[in-house]
Amino acid sequence: MSPLRAFTTCRARVGRAESHRKALIGIWNELIESEPYETGLDIDDRGTGRLFVTLRYDTFPPDFAIALGEMLYQLRAALDACIYGAAVHIFRKDPPPNYGNLGFPLCTTYKTFKKRAHNYNFLPKECIQIIRAVQPYKKVKIGPELKVQNFNHIFGILDDWSILDRHHRLHLFATYISEIQPLFNLPTGCSLGAVRLARDGILVAGKPVATFTLAGFVPGMKVQVNPNLAIDIALDKVRRPRATNDTFANRTRAMVFAVKCITRSIEDIVYKSGKGK
Repeated sequence: MSPLRAFTTCRARVGRAESHRKALIGIWNELIESEPYETGLDIDDRGTGRLFVTLRYDTFPPDFAIALGEMLYQLRAALDACIYGAAVHIFRKDPPPNYGNLGFPLCTTYKTFKKRAHNYNFLPKECIQIIRAVQPYKKVKIGPELKVQNFNHIFGILDDWSILDRHHRLHLFATYISEIQPLFNLPTGCSLGAVRLARDGILVAGKPVATFTLAGFVPGMKVQVNPNLAIDIALDKVRRPRATNDTFANRTRAMVFAVKCITRSIEDIVYKSGKGK
């Protein structure tokens, strides 16, 4: 059986996942163009101010969550289909032996991975090495800004999000502040003192994104503040971003890229190994 035929489902799922990712981009861009956020400013008589940013909508677009869930499903299924396709090509049978236990492992502990390793003994050694190398349990010591490019980290996020989505507990935030640097327009005689930015990037109703003090402020003065912030998406309680480049867009792009790289590598190795011929 040709490797192209054996891995057809895997390739198709990766392509479908990319289509869903592009749909996510379109939905997000439409939301941002609708100017969904409002700015509020509160300054007391002593010149202590609070800057608020709130979402005008009660709920996030349901189409976004659906597209995200579909993308996650296709990526996770593509990994499983890769192992299944390898078995079909090697054993020349469809379904292959032990097909019920075939699937790409994503394990948070070495112990769990070791328990499942016997299911992949039929694969070429190089394939097993690749599977082991990208496991989420392998913690690579790199800076926060590099994690979004690290396959171990990205596969860990993919597994986390996929599990939450399967259990209907994938909660979206359209209110993560990836960057903020307020711009102040102050009247004559008034100057800016200390500025404190919110440490947690998640917007919470009634919680200021920044607090500040004004010297020389007199009640009635006209003060203007532009939040000058970048809004991104985060998921509830699941690996919140820790670097400015660790955005939702970069994470989902990295997921598709990682799955494509790993599945194509395994396909190439299986074909070149001569097994199944």
